[in-house]
Amino acid sequence: ANCAGANAVAVAELTWGLVLACDRRITAQDRDLKAGRWRKGFYAASTRRNGLRGRTLGVVGYGSIGQTVAKMAAAFGMKVQIWSRSLKTAPSSDVEVCSSLGELAATSDVITVHAASSGAPLLGAEFFQAVRQGAIFINTARGSVVDEEALLQ
Repeated sequence: ANCAGANAVAVAELTWGLVLACDRRITAQDRDLKAGRWRKGFYAASTRRNGLRGRTLGVVGYGSIGQTVAKMAAAFGMKVQIWSRSLKTAPSSDVEVCSSLGELAATSDVITVHAASSGAPLLGAEFFQAVRQGAIFINTARGSVVDEEALLQ
């Protein structure tokens, strides 16, 4: 059975684990260390010096999971902006509503996707062309929400 919101905390925690792994290049560092390489200088130079504090989180979909992810962003000192099919005004002063997916893509340092699938992909070529260079993209929604060919371009 589908119990809306039942796994919101678990998925939000997974989302943040993935964000941190990407931001700090944890898997690449682990792989190098297991191969006997310790490239501290390389990772120090290539990892974001400021981490997540002060950066902008863009949340696509603001249901139970998206709301939980957004609340957790406060612990990292991040600005939060959201896009939702149904939400046009900010539900609180802690978040800003983007008028379009393109606006969210162009102004976010980290993008997390928690939108329901509606058949056709929600995020396509136009969205990915607008994404900032170096932005982190995490999709914990259904794969069909993302046009994978557009993502790979």
